[in-house]
Amino acid sequence: YVSIKGKNFFAVEDSLICRFIHDQGSIETSIGIVFGSLVRCEVPRFPRGKVSVHVVTNDSINEESNELFLEISEQLSFPAPRLKTFAIEPYDVTNENVYISGFEPTQVTGDSCFRLILRVENLYSHPANCSIGDTLVQVESSWITGSVACLTCRQELSDSNYSVGVVLGDGSIILAPTKLNVFPIEFGSAGPLVGPIGGGTRIHVSGKGFRNWNGRLFCYFGSDFNVAEVVDDSSIKCNSTPSFESISRSSLTVPFYVAPASVNEISTTMSFTYHYPEEINSIFPRAGFGGTLVTISGSGFLVSRGYRCRFGEMMTNAIRISENKIMCIAPSLKPSAVPVSITNNEVDFVEAGSFLYFHELSIVSAFLQGPPRTTVKVQLGHNIESLGNERKEKNIAPPS
Repeated sequence: YVSIKGKNFFAVEDSLICRFIHDQGSIETSIGIVFGSLVRCEVPRFPRGKVSVHVVTNDSINEESNELFLEISEQLSFPAPRLKTFAIEPYDVTNENVYISGFEPTQVTGDSCFRLILRVENLYSHPANCSIGDTLVQVESSWITGSVACLTCRQELSDSNYSVGVVLGDGSIILAPTKLNVFPIEFGSAGPLVGPIGGGTRIHVSGKGFRNWNGRLFCYFGSDFNVAEVVDDSSIKCNSTPSFESISRSSLTVPFYVAPASVNEISTTMSFTYHYPEEINSIFPRAGFGGTLVTISGSGFLVSRGYRCRFGEMMTNAIRISENKIMCIAPSLKPSAVPVSITNNEVDFVEAGSFLYFHELSIVSAFLQGPPRTTVKVQLGHNIESLGNERKEKNIAPPS
């Protein structure tokens, strides 16, 4: 490519082309990039010799432009390996006026990958490296507009401020006027790491240094993310995002991590598993006492040791028998009807129905009337019998 500097290119950008004139003829190429003061043209193949370069408007050579001559090497390949920047108006390409007007991000954590983008003014050559403190980072890409991008991964930056800049082809370093802030955030455990595909699972993340971070933190679920809520310096909470990829399968596991928006990649050993919510068909028995073995039937029960049953507000352990059945023991509660639900992460619950607690039968007193072989009268406690939506209290007749 050949870059040509001028003025007011935006006014006629739709009709601009580059014309290369050689002894053996001329070739016109389209302008690949147009800016107000700069155009970029693709250099065609030519035999050895001199070529005049013109910016052409409406199929005529711009009379105000200067003819610039480009020496074509004998082994010219595309793109040409030794092209320089040419200008219609005489222009001295030097590094004296190069400066950095800003960069992003301005703050990062010390253990993640991030893409450093520097806004470099008056840059008309590809820089050699980016610099972060004393570390040189390879340039990932640069644009003729003056943006330079470098991807840096886990440089083990400590809690400090680092100067950033670009290293030009001649070895000179151009530093930014401000420094990069590095915060020592550490992430620990997280849970629960399983939830339904609809999202909304409330996840707690432990660690330290969260209060020091001035920007927003995000919980990433694969490529999706939600804004994290910083509870205190050692605690973060966030909700899982919905998963549309797991619609065609029973479950889906994706990487999970917490990071700033500036992070492009982070090392993590944690993962989050999406699954379809369980479907409940029946609960048996529907009434009884504390200690009753209750069977809940349905579908979609995961292979997990984390299942629990909730009777009212009291939790009890559950055992997964199969994909269609789990069992749990009803805890001791006061006589009443309580809602029953199940969970595999103690956060998301699926309603299973209700369970009616009876008054426990007990012998209050027993006494004899008369001589031996006479009737023994036994007074019992009360029982509550369910009759549809009505309940009635009745005396329990003594056994014969």
